[in-house]
Amino acid sequence: MPVLKNPFSDVADPKPNIETTRQMAAYFHRKQEEISGVPYINHPVRVAQNLQKLKTIVPDGLIDDRVIMAALMHDVMEDCYIDEAETRKVNEDDLRSWGYDDETIAMVKGVTNEDSASFVYEEKIQKLIDSGNIGAMLVKLADNMDNTHPLRAASYAKINPEKGERLQARYKASITALSSALGINADDVFDLVENHYQDLNNNATQPISP
Repeated sequence: MPVLKNPFSDVADPKPNIETTRQMAAYFHRKQEEISGVPYINHPVRVAQNLQKLKTIVPDGLIDDRVIMAALMHDVMEDCYIDEAETRKVNEDDLRSWGYDDETIAMVKGVTNEDSASFVYEEKIQKLIDSGNIGAMLVKLADNMDNTHPLRAASYAKINPEKGERLQARYKASITALSSALGINADDVFDLVENHYQDLNNNATQPISP
């Protein structure tokens, strides 16, 4: 099986950082697009940017570089393959071999849907809350902030209004549940979504900053 190499996998004793992780995520999502047609990597970059915004309303120290790296990789294990023929998905052993520690990997696993899992969405969110993994909960909160991004929601609504409305209700309920579990005000999170959202088109080239 010809294996696709992470661009940093040949580095001796790799020590990932936010920028190399963004490049790694861009590499594995390189063939994928968002529903609006822009490169998919824009989504995880916006999720990481949302974490920077959340720093203004969560206790100091909860969001560190590990959480931001997990955000950038949050769809890699679920949606990306290690080989060109797409016979095996990226897994936690791959991430470990590229220098990611167990804490970061646990966050990514916490927000990754298992192929064999049959939970409904609300059950998945409750399972995540019950895990007590604060980093994973923050990543999922930032993910759903982007899922309710006004411009992104408009793109879904144009294609399938009924499904778009259903998804928006699901994601907003998730934001409320996760905010409560994290001890933050959901209204403050919705304010960040509605009044501080990003351009959809060029996020992969923008700094991961508020």
